Amino acid sequence: MKRALLIIGCILLGIFLLFSLRDNWKRNKILKEEVTSLQRKESNLQKEIGRLEKSVEKGQKEESLEREVRLMLGFKKEGEKVVLVLPPAVANPATATPEKTTLEKTTFSPLSKIKQIWYNLKQLLKERFSLRE
Repeated sequence: MKRALLIIGCILLGIFLLFSLRDNWKRNKILKEEVTSLQRKESNLQKEIGRLEKSVEKGQKEESLEREVRLMLGFKKEGEKVVLVLPPAVANPATATPEKTTLEKTTFSPLSKIKQIWYNLKQLLKERFSLRE
């Protein structure tokens, strides 16, 4: 009796393993097809990336060439206004202090605002009275 149960158990285990092996084989086949499909897509995308990089390089070369010509020779496009921005003159660059950051410039307290108004008013009055004299 024990022997018969053992044989039936082995047969059932074998059948279970065969079904799982078949399922794994189907899954493997599907995954291989998906991998080849993705590899084809990747190669197509790599070709597209190469083509786009070449067109970008060509465009950048043309843009940089145009920019250099415009800067060096002073050319401008039709309807374009040219504005020349010069850096502030510093007497001694070694002793120049760096400018405050925008955060430091924009921090306001009520006292600093009142000081600024006072100095602006003082400057305005000084200009008005010095012009009349």
